[in-house]
Amino acid sequence: MACNCECACCKPQFAVQVLETWQETPTIPVVRIAKPDPFHFRAGQYAQLKLKLQPSTLGGPSPVAGRMLSMASSPTRPYLEFAVRMSGSSFKRTFQQLQVGDEVLISGPAGSFVIDPAEHLVLLSGGVGITPLKSIAEYAADLRLPMRLTLLYSNRDTSEMAYAQALAELAGRNPLFRVIHTLTREPGTCWSGQRGRVDAALIQQHVVDLDRAVFFLCGPPGLVRGLHATLNELGVTDERIRSEDFTGY
Repeated sequence: MACNCECACCKPQFAVQVLETWQETPTIPVVRIAKPDPFHFRAGQYAQLKLKLQPSTLGGPSPVAGRMLSMASSPTRPYLEFAVRMSGSSFKRTFQQLQVGDEVLISGPAGSFVIDPAEHLVLLSGGVGITPLKSIAEYAADLRLPMRLTLLYSNRDTSEMAYAQALAELAGRNPLFRVIHTLTREPGTCWSGQRGRVDAALIQQHVVDLDRAVFFLCGPPGLVRGLHATLNELGVTDERIRSEDFTGY
């Protein structure tokens, strides 16, 4: 029976090569792959990435594992970019070990975590949850969209600030994009910026038009739930909140 759902795993599958890899932070590897033709997606969406795992000691073909991952690159770029937070899973170990020229399988896109250029967006994130928000920020900068973007981004310390340089470059190119980093564990002598998690006080300090802005939340489920509750307490209705949970964080 044909599948009529809109999930990424039910979309056409493409075999493509790895173009570039690097370690963005000590715990976050990044992989860029060739963009299949055709593969059209909207900023903020995700795809399914399938990797061949290490061969089984019992022999036979290498097993394949897939994960749904948000694109960290804009649709305007000629490649697809993905990042993960490392854990003990076979998929993530294989992801970190990918080399230029390796073949991976990609299917998609899917997801409704997408923007309306007419809105003022506030992006709230922690850790590797930054990936779809970076895609959105790149898209806005590349197309010079006349929309105000404010990013509040929480991390443990400076070593784990994923895409810090890329975000700074985007803010330099786009006068409507502001980035506010906040750190929870950085020693006092090493950081003069914001401290602590993204909370009500930080949101009120940096967000203008709180009564009209649309909020995009992305990160581990606990962070997303907490931010959603905080926004509700500040008077932000559910209609102005979009969220993406990173399960298996």
